[in-house]
Amino acid sequence: MFGEFIKQIRERQRLGLREFCLDNGYDPSNWSKIEREVLPPPRDEETLRTWAKQLGLKQGSDDWLKFFDYAAVDAGRIPNYILNCLFSSAPFPARNPPARIGKS
Repeated sequence: MFGEFIKQIRERQRLGLREFCLDNGYDPSNWSKIEREVLPPPRDEETLRTWAKQLGLKQGSDDWLKFFDYAAVDAGRIPNYILNCLFSSAPFPARNPPARIGKS
C-alpha cells in the first residue's frame, strides 16, 4: 500500500527515482525497496512528515492523510485517528480509510 502510493505520488510529479533520491539525499536502492514494499515504511513520525513534504504533499490534504494511514497499516499499526475513536465515546470521523486503494 504505502510503497505503491509513494511511487504514484513521485511519478505524478514526473520525478524519476534517482532524481528524487539525489535531490533529497536518499539511496535509490533503499528507496526502491520501500516503493516495491520489500522494506516497510519508517515508524518515526518526524521522518514520515519529512518524506510527505519532500513528496509535495500538502498537510491535511487527502493524499497527506492517506500517506500516514498507509504508513501505519503497512508498519502493522492502527492509524491514530481510529485508536482515538476506539477509546473515546466520539463517533468515527468521516474520513476515507486506507481500504480505498485504487479509487483515486
